[in-house]
Amino acid sequence: MFEVQRSLSEHPDKIGDLFRMLQDISGEAAARWNASGEDIKEKGLMWVIIRYDIRLARMLRAGEPLAFLTWASPVRHRMSQRHYVASDESGECVLSGSGIWAVVDYNTRSMIDPSKRDVLIHGEVTGQEQPRPETPVHLPLTSQTDYVVTDSVLDINGHMNNTRYFDLVQDCIREETEELSLRRVRAVFNNEAREGDTIRVSWGRDENKWFFSGEKNSGLCFQIGFEFDIKQ
Repeated sequence: MFEVQRSLSEHPDKIGDLFRMLQDISGEAAARWNASGEDIKEKGLMWVIIRYDIRLARMLRAGEPLAFLTWASPVRHRMSQRHYVASDESGECVLSGSGIWAVVDYNTRSMIDPSKRDVLIHGEVTGQEQPRPETPVHLPLTSQTDYVVTDSVLDINGHMNNTRYFDLVQDCIREETEELSLRRVRAVFNNEAREGDTIRVSWGRDENKWFFSGEKNSGLCFQIGFEFDIKQ
C-alpha cells in the first residue's frame, strides 16, 4: 500500500485536475516497482487506463491536505484494479474508488501480460478493496460538438491524455453545473485519440446526471458519466 499527501490546485472544481492528481499518484506508486510510465516506456510498453469509478463525499477545497492510500490488486486477465482512498485532516473519507489499468505494447497498441515483459505488479489484498468500476449510466444524447485533438493535450504515449477528456466534457456543461457539487465520476476509455483526430462529443442530462459519448471515425473513444449534488 502506498501513502502520500496531496492537495488540489486553486480550482478544485476542475474535474480533470482531480484525475491528473490520481494519475500522478498511480505513477508514483508504480515507480516503487520500477514500473512507472517512464520506466516501462524503455521496454516498449505503456500504461493505459480502461475504467474509472470515483466517488466524492463532498466538494474538495483548494489546497486542503489530503492523505491518499492506493494499492493494486493482483493482475487478472492482464489487468489490475488500482484502489484509491483519501481522507481529510479530520480523518473523514472524502474520496474513494478505483480504476482498471493495463500494460500495452507501444507499437502494436495491444494489451500484454506484464509479467512476460518483465513488468512486475505487486498486487495486494488489504481488505479495503473498492468495488470494481461500473460503467456510466447511459442517457439520451441531445447535444453535440466537435473537437480536434491538438499536440497540447498529448502525453508521453503520443495520444490524448485521458484526463483531458474530463476537461473537454466539463467545458460543454460548465455553465449548467457551476452551482452543483460533484459526487461521482464513471468513465470507460475505448480507443485512443491522436493529434489531428476529430472527436464528436455528444451528451445528455437527466436531473443531476450527465452522460457523454466521444466518437471518432474508427469508433467509440470514451464514455463518461457525472453525478452532481446541490451545494450546501
